[in-house]
Amino acid sequence: MRKINAQWKIDFPLVKNFSDKILEYFIDKIKTKEVRPGEKLPSQLAFAKLNGINVNTVKRVYFKLAALGWITTVSGSGTFVADRIPELDGPDENLLTELPIKLDHAKLLKPDVVMQPQSFLSIGFDTVNPYYQPVIHNYNYLVEIKNSFLEMNSRQQLETFKSAELKKAIRYYFNVHRRFEIHRDCLHLIFGRKECLDTVFKFLLKPGSAVVNTAPKDVILSESLQYCKTNSYDLSTYDINFFEKLENLLNQKKIDLLYLRPQCSYPEGNQLKPEECSRLIKLAKKHKFYIVEEDDYHEFWYKSTPFIPLANYNHDGHVIYLGALSRLSEYMSNTRVVIAAAEFIALLDQNLLRINPYRSILEEKAITKMIYNGDLWLCVRQARAAKKKDRDNIAIELEHYVGNYAKVNKPDCGLSFWFRFPAYCSVNEVVEYLKEHGMDMPIIPNADIPDVDIYYLRFGFGTVNLKSLEEALKLVSERLAMIKP
Repeated sequence: MRKINAQWKIDFPLVKNFSDKILEYFIDKIKTKEVRPGEKLPSQLAFAKLNGINVNTVKRVYFKLAALGWITTVSGSGTFVADRIPELDGPDENLLTELPIKLDHAKLLKPDVVMQPQSFLSIGFDTVNPYYQPVIHNYNYLVEIKNSFLEMNSRQQLETFKSAELKKAIRYYFNVHRRFEIHRDCLHLIFGRKECLDTVFKFLLKPGSAVVNTAPKDVILSESLQYCKTNSYDLSTYDINFFEKLENLLNQKKIDLLYLRPQCSYPEGNQLKPEECSRLIKLAKKHKFYIVEEDDYHEFWYKSTPFIPLANYNHDGHVIYLGALSRLSEYMSNTRVVIAAAEFIALLDQNLLRINPYRSILEEKAITKMIYNGDLWLCVRQARAAKKKDRDNIAIELEHYVGNYAKVNKPDCGLSFWFRFPAYCSVNEVVEYLKEHGMDMPIIPNADIPDVDIYYLRFGFGTVNLKSLEEALKLVSERLAMIKP
């Protein structure tokens, strides 16, 4: 064994989990250029002997360094610092600045979907904090399930792609925990929200169909409707004259479909009352149109009882329900549950023969176990209780700091607040004031602040830090007080 330089003698105590410190020790030497790219490192045995460490520990450290790209091993020659250091940018000479074949037509392309200018600003997250995801349950089931695939033949694996087990579990979950009464022939699964909307609209609409859209600011929804070449009429359930305007429209035009989020409208987050739901279904029956009810926030209700979806009313097939299985994970959020008359489900079954390449059968089997073992229901209850507490605390803070200036709607469901700033102070002005004081608002990506003044704000509290929120609200209150007439 070749004697190595004393520079490789470590100078920290070998306490619990010291292998992580050894890993950091090597990375630090490479980062500080104490050893340079291409330089040879001591052998595992030599390093272990110099420092009185078990050679297996050093082997694990070297293996991880190689996996992370810090070192490379050449058979018969030894171990070397990698030529390319992971945390450094690539060399400037490799920068490609121009295309070899000019795409002049690309400059003339216009967006496929023309979006309306936003009249509000979205900040914060209306998705659930990852802390509440059922990670431990999911992982334990994944480990248990993956071993079963070793003994499974191709035919058996193909059967798993039909989602029969997951579909049965979801029907059980909706019927038992959400008080639905779904027949097995009235439920279908589509993976992906955009895919679900596109598929359902493909069967319900044709070019020129008239649609009442109650969420025109929803980018994904607007894309789906525009691809169908529909004629859309925008109404808001937040408008106190919603039904009057809807009935006037129905008396003037033949409407084919009404899109709705009755539990949690977008972007305002308001909820329809039971009598309003009944009234809407009566109009659908009278004027012969379909209601597409989309429901993403059914787990987050804060009244004494949950909202009853339109699909649970006596609608005679006029309601087609589209909902996320759960918001507690991305996979469950993208598992879209379609509930409709058996004839419509049969159309979906006959025309959706492709296997979705983005599905995870392991994930679906784990979800199935979480449903039947009660884990999902328990995690949902815990997340809802936590978000209700957050909602109440935020409502107190908002009332204290901006209650005298802005109108704040405390939500009965969902994960966002909706409020209006006074006419003398726009949202744009508040954002600028916060920036001047070194505080950036967590504006949702692609939600740029419009050039014109806006006065509405949608604040997501799926993930929220109350201390940071209070600091921001103090500044907002300060600004509003300064310029109040």
